[in-house]
Amino acid sequence: AGSTSLRVDGQTRMDWQEKYMLIIDEISMLGARTLHAVNEQLCIFRGCTEDFGGIPVVLWLGDPHQFRPVQERSILVPSSDFPWDEGKTFRVEQRYQHD
Repeated sequence: AGSTSLRVDGQTRMDWQEKYMLIIDEISMLGARTLHAVNEQLCIFRGCTEDFGGIPVVLWLGDPHQFRPVQERSILVPSSDFPWDEGKTFRVEQRYQHD
């Protein structure tokens, strides 16, 4: 599959040049094709061939065991292959939400 041609105006390129961090939340829902598309678009937006357009910090957040991507292969190791939480469980007594 090839990448689609995308026109990037000067403002968009300038906006993305100023970014120094990319935060991807709900990482368990990110499929391989989507991650590849994000990488390609950032390279185009920033005019750079380095991974993620050369953005120096990429943070992956979320519960890796929560949800799988829809109609895509997961980029994460299946939980049964990597028992990182084996024997380490806890119960949440209170829930906090910050607005």
